[in-house]
Amino acid sequence: MVLDRMSVFAAPQAEGSAAQKRWTAAGRVVMAAVVLCNTAGLAANVASAVHFQRAAVAMNSASQRYAANSTDDAKKFRTESRGEMELGGVITSVQLFCEVAALLLIVAAFGSVGVLSARRVSARLRGVDSASAAMATGRMLRLQIAGTAGFVFVSFVVRSMFSAMYAFVYIFRDLDTDSNCPLVCGDCRNSYALIMQWMLYTPEFQLTIMLISSPVALLVALWGMTTKATLRLLSSSERGTLDAPASFSLRLLVRKE
Repeated sequence: MVLDRMSVFAAPQAEGSAAQKRWTAAGRVVMAAVVLCNTAGLAANVASAVHFQRAAVAMNSASQRYAANSTDDAKKFRTESRGEMELGGVITSVQLFCEVAALLLIVAAFGSVGVLSARRVSARLRGVDSASAAMATGRMLRLQIAGTAGFVFVSFVVRSMFSAMYAFVYIFRDLDTDSNCPLVCGDCRNSYALIMQWMLYTPEFQLTIMLISSPVALLVALWGMTTKATLRLLSSSERGTLDAPASFSLRLLVRKE
């Protein structure tokens, strides 16, 4: 939604012009591509969950066979569980690659919109007195746009890199084929399997990236698209001192923004 508001600000202003039509079409293409990636990722998550559930059932059966001293049957179930885990991991990597594609599209869109918005503000400020209030307001707006686009760009690039790394780990990891293989390290595991083990036992790494790319980036985006006038009106409304004309002005301002 913040990207949509920024795109409206950066879009060509001439109604019905060819540039505006291309801008609108490009926005629809980006939206459709992101929705398609999210839909494919959701389907991949559902499919991988089915295989992981089958792997859990097979491992539970193997445990029961071990308890009954039926080692041969237990090994068969364990092999079946390993196969389901590998297949589930490959399907999970599809979801992660879809996430990477969607994030990169959003990054490209934010970067393009941010640059065009900043250029539009700079163009408007060329004929304004450098000591005027309009110049100060324009510089603050340009700073907000650049800060918003830059922060979202960096945070989503980091999120994309993490998702891509996780996807490659799921594809190329090797599950232990030897019951004597050490859990943490050993020659029987490749580097991707070791990375997976480290991620499983270091959840704060993934959660920190999610924290920066989701709630923190959203707060920065909201700050970048909220004017001082709106903040003052909202603050007055919270204190209960907003009269009827000001309340009407607030509704118009929010709707306009």
